[in-house]
Amino acid sequence: MKNVNLSMNTNPSSYKQTNVDEWNNNEGELTGYNCSTCKNKGYIMFLNDDNIETLRDCSCKKIRSSLKNIKQSGLENLLEDYSFEKFTTEESWQKKSKILQFDS
Repeated sequence: MKNVNLSMNTNPSSYKQTNVDEWNNNEGELTGYNCSTCKNKGYIMFLNDDNIETLRDCSCKKIRSSLKNIKQSGLENLLEDYSFEKFTTEESWQKKSKILQFDS
């Protein structure tokens, strides 16, 4: 983390917010999914109601968990090959179903 130059007039609350902002702006080391929200750390820092620096899970943790489960299941390549986008529709009822799926 880079150093922050604080003046004598900086109050503790703004100092803490500067720390939170610095932490949130630093890149993490998680791989497999690129998250612009947490910058690949898996957590987001914020000041809670008591002005305490606190971490909460980023929404990408669910995505990362799903991707990990897919990879561990051995179905990763299968799921890439078989998707709604690649589903071929030969019958008119299939075409209607596919259209309804993407419209909802």
